[in-house]
Amino acid sequence: ALLHLRESPGNERAARFSAFLLLLCYRFGLRRGEALGLQRREWVETDGSWVVRVRRNPYRTLKRPASKRHIPLLFSLSDLEERLIREIMAMSEASHGDDELATLFSDVGEARQLPDATTLVDLVLQVLKSVTGNPDIVIHHARHSAGCRVAHALYGLSLPMWFDPANNTEKNVDFSHSVQKTLLGRIGVTRRAPWALAIFMGHASPVTALRSYLHFLPEWCAHHLTLPLNNNRLCPDKIICLDNLPVAEIRETPVDSNHHPVPPTPLTILKLMRLISRGHNPDRAREYLGLAANNLLGLVSVLEHIGSETRFILRKDEPEMAYSFLTRVTENGWQRMELLALEAIDSDRKPEVTLSPKMLMNMISASRQILLWSDVHFSLVRSILDYYSIPNSQIVLTYNEPGDSGKLTVAKGAGFLPINSIAAGTGKKAFQIDGVFAYDEYENRPMHRFCLLPKLGIQGVLRNRLELILMLVAFSIASMHSETQTSS
Repeated sequence: ALLHLRESPGNERAARFSAFLLLLCYRFGLRRGEALGLQRREWVETDGSWVVRVRRNPYRTLKRPASKRHIPLLFSLSDLEERLIREIMAMSEASHGDDELATLFSDVGEARQLPDATTLVDLVLQVLKSVTGNPDIVIHHARHSAGCRVAHALYGLSLPMWFDPANNTEKNVDFSHSVQKTLLGRIGVTRRAPWALAIFMGHASPVTALRSYLHFLPEWCAHHLTLPLNNNRLCPDKIICLDNLPVAEIRETPVDSNHHPVPPTPLTILKLMRLISRGHNPDRAREYLGLAANNLLGLVSVLEHIGSETRFILRKDEPEMAYSFLTRVTENGWQRMELLALEAIDSDRKPEVTLSPKMLMNMISASRQILLWSDVHFSLVRSILDYYSIPNSQIVLTYNEPGDSGKLTVAKGAGFLPINSIAAGTGKKAFQIDGVFAYDEYENRPMHRFCLLPKLGIQGVLRNRLELILMLVAFSIASMHSETQTSS
């Protein structure tokens, strides 16, 4: 079911969230509302495993006081399940940074919102009905399955109808001992087992499980009664004896880590850079976000150029890592940049131009200025600023006197309001524009150049040069993919 959900066509985000919802119900025994209202601080990783803290928060209420509990992971996870968890955690970190109050089922700009439960639940039900063949199945049955398996382990059972003794006896015993050790503090069946199950499930007493959750009670009773078997019993016409049907085999499906890469957008590239700034392996972060390997290659080349060709004074607390300059962007800065990119997507704006990484690297100066000298630069940068809805009031385009009248006309024609370097400077000191290290078709370095900077201020959407550069980097990598798709 998880594999089918991950491969659901259309909304990649909904597919991941619905798969994670099913995992939470099936592996942790959560109720649907408990799962959908999880905050990041309630998902705790410890010693390579996970614990879910269920408690009241602004996004959910508890069914009863006994619902407040800590749920450890008791089951061994498949590679697909572990990868799904890593993806969800990385997506949340890429969208919310250090915000531990954000909900797990949320994206950029939705940290304090609940997901559309109907969409996610409908997707889960559609897949569950398909893979089980049961038209009456509901997502709550996943919680029942978790309860049955934990109870089976707590009571030290090995019922043939629930586990195949020929293949899983040793594995079943190990699982029972692990569950007993975790929930009871010792190995062996005790009278505390029903209460341990009630606490795990969030029930007020063991009565609830005995009445509604232990679906193996008939087999358990039959095991102790040792009733005589009559293999020659006859079934009436039109009645199917389920015991005569073959047991379905469980087939493991290999997971392709590069399956169905998502098209990059400026938003996903910003998320990738944010994960890298937080110490994630770039290739692993790329996989978490579902991006293709070539997207990372283009990004790495630009980031390496910025790190090696621009001047940064090493800070005392700066980590020794590749692209350490990314750590200079604050959490608030990442949030503002991602919101700008998200608004462009929500407004259905499409990148209408292509900015190649090579051209962008030539435009970035040693002191992190964006230099424009070619006619195409002005129209290109103007289109990118329009894509992000960054107005002239948020930027400054300056030039050295005496300016090139032709370039000034081109800049104004592209919608800029250029000012000379004296007006852009402080006091009587003119603003210093870096030199261009690119060459024209005549092997000459351009003398007349313009410098694009964000307008500094606490109300600015971009508040320093690095933020403006990273917005252009995100656009460049995403636009190159768009060009490839168009040409193909």
